[in-house]
Amino acid sequence: MRYSVRTITREFTPAEAAEITGVSTALQRDWRRRGILAENAEGKWTRWALDDIIRLSVMKLFSDAGMDVSQTVTIAQMALLPTLGAIAWLDQAVAFEGDEIPEEARGTILDTTRRAPSLGRFLVSFGKHADDVCRVASLASMEAFLDDNRRPILSVVDCQSLASIIVERAGGPVFRYEIEVADA
Repeated sequence: MRYSVRTITREFTPAEAAEITGVSTALQRDWRRRGILAENAEGKWTRWALDDIIRLSVMKLFSDAGMDVSQTVTIAQMALLPTLGAIAWLDQAVAFEGDEIPEEARGTILDTTRRAPSLGRFLVSFGKHADDVCRVASLASMEAFLDDNRRPILSVVDCQSLASIIVERAGGPVFRYEIEVADA
C-alpha cells in the first residue's frame, strides 16, 4: 500500500496562546513592541505556531523566575527540540485524518516523527545570562558542575512536563497527520 502523509501543525490565536502559556495578549504585544518577539511582517492577524507556544512558555517561566525576558530568547530556543520530541510521544497530541491505513503504518509514521530522548529532558539555567544554560538528560549530571563552579542557583525546566502541560492546555491534538492512500 502506498500513501502520502502531510503533517499539519496547529496554529493558535493570541488568546489561545495566552491560555496555554500564561503570556497575556497585552504582554505578547509588549514583547513584540520591544523586539523580543518578531513582528508579523505580513500585516495579518498574529497566529502562533507550536514552536512559538513552546518558546513563549519557557520565556514566561524564566521571566517569572526573575530573569530579564530579553535574556530568555536563547534559552527558549534550546527548549524547542526536547519539548517537541516529548510532545510527539503524547498520544493525545496527535490526530490522524483522511484515508484509513493499518495500525502498523500509523506506528511507522509516529516512529519517524518522534525524536530521540538524547536531546535532554531538562533545560538548566545556572545563572542570569543567556549563555548560562544547557540541556541535560538527568539533573544528577549537573551536580559535579555545580560543585566545581560554585553555582548557588539553578533553574530547571522539565521539557517532558512542559510538553504535557502544553497539550493539556491546548485541549486537543497540536498536530495532525493527513493520510492519502495512492491508487495502485
